[in-house]
Amino acid sequence: MTLGSFIEYLKSSLGRLGWYSQEEISGIGRILVEEIARLEHYKIMTEPHRELGREVEPKLEDAVARLGRGEPLQYVLGYGWFYGYRFRLCEGVLIPRPETEELVDMLLGDIAHASCRPSSILDICTGSGCIAWVLQKRLPECSVYGCDISEKALQVASSQFAGDGPDASSSPVPLFFKSDVLSGELEQKAVGAPYDIIVSNPPYVCESEKRIMRPNVLDYEPSLALFVPDDNPLLFYGKIAEAAAELLKPGGKLYFETNEKFSGQVAQLLEKYGFDNTKAFDDLYGKPRFVTGVLK
Repeated sequence: MTLGSFIEYLKSSLGRLGWYSQEEISGIGRILVEEIARLEHYKIMTEPHRELGREVEPKLEDAVARLGRGEPLQYVLGYGWFYGYRFRLCEGVLIPRPETEELVDMLLGDIAHASCRPSSILDICTGSGCIAWVLQKRLPECSVYGCDISEKALQVASSQFAGDGPDASSSPVPLFFKSDVLSGELEQKAVGAPYDIIVSNPPYVCESEKRIMRPNVLDYEPSLALFVPDDNPLLFYGKIAEAAAELLKPGGKLYFETNEKFSGQVAQLLEKYGFDNTKAFDDLYGKPRFVTGVLK
């Protein structure tokens, strides 16, 4: 198989699915060539007749077969990028989104301009641990915690960056623990409370929105981490705000990523639970995506 014939094979396989644009398929091709064939992606154009090694061909064919069945690229590769860091990912663990990077960026920006640094942060519904890990790496003096109901997610979150270098074992790491926030048990199970900051990207996609989502999300990513009932879209926000009112220090701050349809309602909900100075912020696409509040 030549480099050029592989790209044609990829375009044919993914083009039949009907949900990838040609630009996305080309991007996937570049990533597979670099990550699996270990070739610079520009060689797709400069060396299309280059023969791929026998040990590489079956790996590329397997990757295309999995993508052709609808499996997300991050699961095929076993990792995805978030805030400049490479995170281990697998089926059953939510793939981090760019919007969540904006949430982390906003939080770190607020800390940089604050009069004092936080000593403890909790990430609720941590998933792959991407938020908790980035905060821990950027704030090594801070104690960072993450919780989730999913055992699989907690296993993956705890294993991030294991063995990634000689300094990995000596660097501070987040502490992850299991908790079902909807049961009301978080207040009893929380480790390290009270916190200066609580951050959460909880499930917020309404069940009715499934009809506009791609099959590779619906068939592979965990429904538990994505969806809420149409008749109770603020389910997680209410429970988390209630817990945060008990777990935050006075003056502590709560950060949420939200469904763009409900950011105003989330801000009002925070006020109900004793939060002041509630604000909604737009993402880079101009959609109201983030809500913050300060505990009175």
